[in-house]
Amino acid sequence: MSTDKEIDKRITGVWIDEAMDLLQVPSCILDAGGLEDSREAICRHVNPAFCRFMEKEKEELIERPFYQLGIMDKDSSWLNALSRAISDNQVIWGRLYAEKPGKWLRFVLAPVGENRVCSFSFLDISGEEKTRRRLRRDNATDKAIIRAIRRLISEPSFSRAIDRILQDLSRAIHPDRLYILETDRKTISNTYEWCAPGVKSEMASLQNLPYDDYMQSWEKYLENDTVVVIPDIEELRRHGDIDGYEILKRQNIHSLMSAPLYYQGELIGYLGADNYEENERMDTKYLLETVGAFIAMHVVNQRLMKRLEFASGNDSLTGVKNRNAMDIYFNQHAGESQLGVLFIDVNGLKYVNDTQGHAEGDRLMQNLAEFLCRYFPRENIYRSGGDEFVIVTPGTTEEKMRGKTREIKDAMQKESFSFAIGYAVSDHRGIQQAAIRADQRMYQDKREYYQNHPRYR
Repeated sequence: MSTDKEIDKRITGVWIDEAMDLLQVPSCILDAGGLEDSREAICRHVNPAFCRFMEKEKEELIERPFYQLGIMDKDSSWLNALSRAISDNQVIWGRLYAEKPGKWLRFVLAPVGENRVCSFSFLDISGEEKTRRRLRRDNATDKAIIRAIRRLISEPSFSRAIDRILQDLSRAIHPDRLYILETDRKTISNTYEWCAPGVKSEMASLQNLPYDDYMQSWEKYLENDTVVVIPDIEELRRHGDIDGYEILKRQNIHSLMSAPLYYQGELIGYLGADNYEENERMDTKYLLETVGAFIAMHVVNQRLMKRLEFASGNDSLTGVKNRNAMDIYFNQHAGESQLGVLFIDVNGLKYVNDTQGHAEGDRLMQNLAEFLCRYFPRENIYRSGGDEFVIVTPGTTEEKMRGKTREIKDAMQKESFSFAIGYAVSDHRGIQQAAIRADQRMYQDKREYYQNHPRYR
């Protein structure tokens, strides 16, 4: 005959089962009675909602260890929560990812009596979790973008700002290599680069390459997308782009993503990532595309600054330094001695301009500048006026300057142009006085030339 305690237990179990069947959320009863490891708990009862969730009949689910049902494996942290609920007799709330159905669940484990039995109920929150993770990903992506913009704005050195931005991006998407390629649609060059430890730099080998040979194939990706995405370079080979495949294969690249850099509608480069990591924490495509848009603007500004800097100190016609750069040098070295100064003035430039045109006169000046660069460092040559050049030679003597002057005058005899020349070496009176003496000697040389060639006067 059954005892009152056994009858109460059966009645209670039946009541719980019937009540559970009325619940609209998937629920089951787990029993660890007589088992040393509560993670071995047996599934004694499942309600209809649980069966629908698992897409199985009741008989396929009950009287089996719960971990065998496929929601979680035996070593999962969730089963440790089950152990606490049964062994410590406490209610446990939590969230888990059910591997077999591929769902996110919010669950509650509640002890039933004192017999190492508990109920397990849950809600499918996959949609909510997807939204939560997307918001978290978007937030992390936005923070990375804002950090990059702050670098560009606050860092006085553009190169340093780009280096730090590439480092920041590397921590977000974990690529093998991040880089900026700049192009004028004729050539393309790798101007900035970050490499993961152990990854070989490609910067030196990617300079002044023909754009069509190396990058033309990327443009077809931009016909249907805003960035170049190649998740597997094998697709290049399958589509017949053998050259593109070989280029990437040589660099040990198996996947890449590259955001085009535009300025006023013109393609000026790419911000690229090799062997990047696509993950739930970061929107890689949006990150590269947005950061690339800000980088493009600063790349153009940097180009303009370099052009202005070059123009402020260089002659646009001949490529040597200009009068402004010469004045700065003379002021900085005003009191120095042993500075050789050469003054050179083209003979007959006006005659060439009048008889053959100014274009021919310009070519004469360019040819003379290249001639001088064969004998002096380009950075020491200045075009001080329309047809005048000044050359500075530090650490020299009168004897050396006299020999150099004779050398280039002899070499001039084989050229299509002629020039007058004068030299001097600075002493305690400084470079300005040396320049005056060199100028006087140059004009003496010019007078002698025009005496012998009056038609060019």
